[in-house]
Formats: sequence, structure tokens, C-alpha cells
Amino acid sequence: MNSLIKFLPGLLCLATVTCIPVISALAQPTLVSAGAKAPLDLKLTADQKAQLKKIKEESRAEIQKLLTPEQLSQMETAKANKVSFRKALAALKLTPEQKASVAAIKKQENTKENAVLTEEQRQKMRAAAPPAKAK
Repeated sequence: MNSLIKFLPGLLCLATVTCIPVISALAQPTLVSAGAKAPLDLKLTADQKAQLKKIKEESRAEIQKLLTPEQLSQMETAKANKVSFRKALAALKLTPEQKASVAAIKKQENTKENAVLTEEQRQKMRAAAPPAKAK
């Protein structure tokens, strides 16, 4: 017990030095990666919001049609655990064919979403998007 008390001040100092930067970083407002809810104000109209919601729902329904019963069960479990659709889908072991189909659906979804947005809104989205990965 006495030996533990000797190390307590050092442990507290170490915990303070390592935890404070992490906590302060978590508290900073940041732009979130594409697809997540970012603090980007696009000033969407009610009609645009409704159209974008419909596009997303249609894409998700198309993607779910591609999944096996086991994969659908995994998606339902993830949904019940409040895991985002995107993260749950990424966790699935998709076949190469499923991956290609999902990519095509997402590309079509992006095209439809861009058609709903004004040029100014698209520019804001491009400016906030992370840089493209080099191939």
C-alpha cells in the first residue's frame, strides 16, 4: 500500500498530461467526414431536405435488396445498437459483386443529391470535403 502511495503523484501528473489534450481535442468543433452530419450550413429548404431524405431512403432500400439474410440481420442488430448505416455497411463482409453494386448505387445517389442542391450549396460541399486520396 505504501509503495502505491509513492507513485500516486506521478500517476496523477501522467494522467493529467495525457488526458487533457485528448479531452480538449474532443471538445473542439470540427468538420466531420463526408456523409456524416457536419456543422456545414447549406441553408437547405424544406423541399430540398425532403428530396434528400427520399433519395437516401431509396438508396438504402436498393442496397438492402443486395444483402443476404445474414447480412440484413447484422444490419438490424447494428441499427438497434444505434450504429450508423454507413458504419454498419462497412462492417459487413460484402462480396466483390455487392461492393460494385453498392458503389454504383452510392454514385447514383450522389448524382441525384447534387441535382437537388444549388451551385452555391455544391461549392460549400466541395470546399468542406476532405481531399481526394491519391491512387
